[in-house]
Amino acid sequence: MNGRGLKSLSRRRVSCKALGRGDCEGWLWRKRDAKGYFSQKWKKYWFVLKDNCLYWYINEEDEKAEGFVSLPEFKIDRASECRKKYAFKACHPKVKSFYFAADGVDDMNRWLSRLNMAAVGYAERERIRQEQVLNR
Repeated sequence: MNGRGLKSLSRRRVSCKALGRGDCEGWLWRKRDAKGYFSQKWKKYWFVLKDNCLYWYINEEDEKAEGFVSLPEFKIDRASECRKKYAFKACHPKVKSFYFAADGVDDMNRWLSRLNMAAVGYAERERIRQEQVLNR
């Protein structure tokens, strides 16, 4: 396993409690990759946005994240192609897209705003850091 794989494995092992207070937290729906014809496509998870990573858990007390996505280079937008109301997505040119949905428009807009800040804010900080290195 390469170093990156080890890093992603350890990130999933972080408990919701150990993660601490997130920049944005709440219940969202996540669209799962359908494995069977009758499998439920949308499942509700507890989401925590911390810095530039989005984690999802079965509940707020969970010991291990069900998954996470590191947001830099992802484009966050409404997912009008989904039939589920209040759906949005995180897209990356080299990684699969992730689909999420909120229970209301206010919640959806709050998550869209926070996720965009996490994805774009990181890229902006990285650009400034690289400029500082070049100007030394």
